[in-house]
Amino acid sequence: MAVIHDIEIMVILDGRGEAYVAPMTYRGAPLDGAEESLIATSQHSVLGRRWIYDGEGDPVFQARLAALLRGDVLAQAQTVSDTVDPTVQVQPSADISDVRVARVLRDGNVPPPGRASVSATWKRADGTVARRTIASAS
Repeated sequence: MAVIHDIEIMVILDGRGEAYVAPMTYRGAPLDGAEESLIATSQHSVLGRRWIYDGEGDPVFQARLAALLRGDVLAQAQTVSDTVDPTVQVQPSADISDVRVARVLRDGNVPPPGRASVSATWKRADGTVARRTIASAS
């Protein structure tokens, strides 16, 4: 049986309008040694049981985020298969070492010029659209 790995980055709003980034991986089997990164398990109607991990503790997430920051892959739309997400913008760089996710999205969290980064948009509670850097590399 093949083990399927999916990654997802969600922007979650709290009741005060603060925005948080939740990087996650969905796995078809437990990830050895990553018990502290396990968020939950779920039951998918087609794929069966899934183990959901905080992406920063999963090497698959780190590798896929690095590939996005290098420009090797494109961000996919969450609700439409095989479709690029036009709201995600990548400033790629071939020189990627450490990748980081911005856990809290605030004004001014902009990476230095020349650093690889990923930004995305989301709707605030008041209906306006915001764009912030959600991940970068050094």
